[in-house]
Amino acid sequence: MTISVPVVAPYLSTIRSFPNDPEHKFCYVAWVYRGAKYMVRTIYFNGRFDGRDSPSVFNQIVDGTLWSAVNTTSDYAPGNLHNDQLL
Repeated sequence: MTISVPVVAPYLSTIRSFPNDPEHKFCYVAWVYRGAKYMVRTIYFNGRFDGRDSPSVFNQIVDGTLWSAVNTTSDYAPGNLHNDQLL
């Protein structure tokens, strides 16, 4: 599914939706090395695909552990958020 709102980068026009369902994991796989550190950048764009006019708020979980809470409220006016974390 794609959105019809103009976006800065074309890859932000594809919808990724991960329902709040504790019985299922919605994952991306990244191969890692023990002891190494990784910078992970996640990018969000709220294209209002759900019809609601409110910013996205959700948790990011890595390997079953809460990684960060993402609240795009302060970034809602420009429409996107870069969230960098060192793992």
